[in-house]
Amino acid sequence: MKKLFFIAFMATTAVATAQSDLAGFHYGAKAGIGESNFTGGGLTDVTGRLLVMGGFSASYNFNSNFGIAAEFLGTSKGSNNNGKTFVAGPLGGGTDYAYTDRYRTIDIEIPLLPRFTIGRDGFYFQAFAGPAINFNVFGVTSRTYEDENYNTNNGYAEQPMSNLNTSSLSAVYGVGLLVLAPNYQLFSVDVRFNQGLSSFGTFNGQEAKHSYFAISVGYAL
Repeated sequence: MKKLFFIAFMATTAVATAQSDLAGFHYGAKAGIGESNFTGGGLTDVTGRLLVMGGFSASYNFNSNFGIAAEFLGTSKGSNNNGKTFVAGPLGGGTDYAYTDRYRTIDIEIPLLPRFTIGRDGFYFQAFAGPAINFNVFGVTSRTYEDENYNTNNGYAEQPMSNLNTSSLSAVYGVGLLVLAPNYQLFSVDVRFNQGLSSFGTFNGQEAKHSYFAISVGYAL
């Protein structure tokens, strides 16, 4: 009887521990790298650019299965767009000059992410999804023509983008892994996607949206 009681007590303790070891408040830092792109805006031949992000994170876990996280991230987003400029000749006809436009924006991104976790023994799989508000800090654009002679007088570099909105909304979602160390330090890695829900600015008189894919790592106490 005593053995049964002892086994039941240990099992109950183990379950309670497994259900509560992630519970509570955590805060720390997060950084990531990926690829970003712009969609819309009349941009027809776009390619992605390197995305870099970093900042702070805070989370509260109600138990080992459900929590909510908030992040404050500086993000460097961008996109390339290829096009042509037609210059008419003096006697008819003309020449197409191919160019590449390069766009770069710096944003403050604040996601609010409900998350579901499942696991044991300090290793947890997580899935998360939620909205984010993005504040545009500044943006620059450059244009480079393939023809060096034409580019000398018509190309430009690092000009301010004046067509940016103050803020925009996006959806963030992804999956990842959480590792809880014995000293209650929390390490994380995740794969995330960010899809623009509202316009961050206009190009050619048309609205454009952000999107990106990133891998991020985090450390929290």
